[in-house]
Amino acid sequence: MSRRDRTLRVAVAGVGGFAGQHHLSLAELESEGECRVVATCDPSAARLGQAGEQYRFEQRGVSTYPNLGSLLQATAGEIDVVTLPTPIPLHAAQHEAVVEAGAACYLEKPPSLWWPEYLEMLERDGRASRQTQVGFNFTGDPMRQELKSRILSGEFGVLRGVSLLAEWPRDREYYTRNDWAGRLRVGDRWVLDSCIGNALAHYVQNLLFWCGKEGAVGEVEEVWARLFRAHPIESYDTAFVSARTDGGAWLRIGATHTGKDRYFERETLVLDQATIRFDTWRSGEIEHRNGTRERFESSRGDHAEMLRENLREYFAYVRGDRPRPTTRLEDCRGFVSLCDLALVSCGGIEEIARERIETDDLGRVQVEGLERELTAFVEHETWPTGELPLESARMDDLDCFEATMSQRLGL
Repeated sequence: MSRRDRTLRVAVAGVGGFAGQHHLSLAELESEGECRVVATCDPSAARLGQAGEQYRFEQRGVSTYPNLGSLLQATAGEIDVVTLPTPIPLHAAQHEAVVEAGAACYLEKPPSLWWPEYLEMLERDGRASRQTQVGFNFTGDPMRQELKSRILSGEFGVLRGVSLLAEWPRDREYYTRNDWAGRLRVGDRWVLDSCIGNALAHYVQNLLFWCGKEGAVGEVEEVWARLFRAHPIESYDTAFVSARTDGGAWLRIGATHTGKDRYFERETLVLDQATIRFDTWRSGEIEHRNGTRERFESSRGDHAEMLRENLREYFAYVRGDRPRPTTRLEDCRGFVSLCDLALVSCGGIEEIARERIETDDLGRVQVEGLERELTAFVEHETWPTGELPLESARMDDLDCFEATMSQRLGL
């Protein structure tokens, strides 16, 4: 019986954190006959037990294992797809294990934030029986796909630039939930966790998606950045990033994990004949130069539905009903290089002056005047305090990325 003719057998690595969303989405797809979850793993026996009750593992026939290695060994040849909603530092090794086991891999975003490691993953994926799909859920949304088709048709004229303005507050618990959050390095392993590389990664990938040609995602040629921290962390929680993309459009990001109660993100696309603004992740407005306005809204109602449909699309690819995954590893080249070139350009992470910071009991930090600075940067490329980045960074700077990071960040 071919893959096309039967229900796909799926394993999930992990039960805690975002893995819980995978289990919920897969249970729904299982009820529709799209797949059958046959195995899962977690190093915590207590978590496995709790998850087993919550997701009814025994009743559904889901076997449990202490780690991915033992799962793959026990189910050799019996798994079609493995999903990896696991910590970023584990992605490369677990991706390798899944590929070597001959299963298709659904890998949560970001694939890696370390350029040399990403290239190794990309090379390995070229030998896989099925290409990996990376969990950038937004770009597969039919609403975004249709809007990009209209852009590429020339309906709005030439795309001149894209921007992201985002304020997503994070507290002390967020940065202490594991040993790698807010870290650049753990032991001898580079992590490079950051606001744009992790929590806001979907939105950064969206910008590059708009800049790409049909079926492609844009890449960056040159990057300028100033990166700051207000929380007591090793990495940065606030980013001012400007880039020139391979298609000629400019790209700007003003993003922060500071703030308290206000969550806000806005994608903006500037074209010759229109400006397109997303006032939420799923809706927005097209303002035509002739004065007319046009609203748009996604048919997908929430983030859970976005994940579920992204998984459904990958299963269709694995069965042979779609020609390619929605977001392949190679489609993340622009994203990973942008994050890493920002670190090269900044010349070092800057401390926000203590007198500007107010910290509450939850460890959330409010920075006086920062919202104003982020807005001015995104709209006019006005750098904070008027100081330009140390220098620009280009793709060839990634050839010696580790040495550069060690030198500039003192690690």
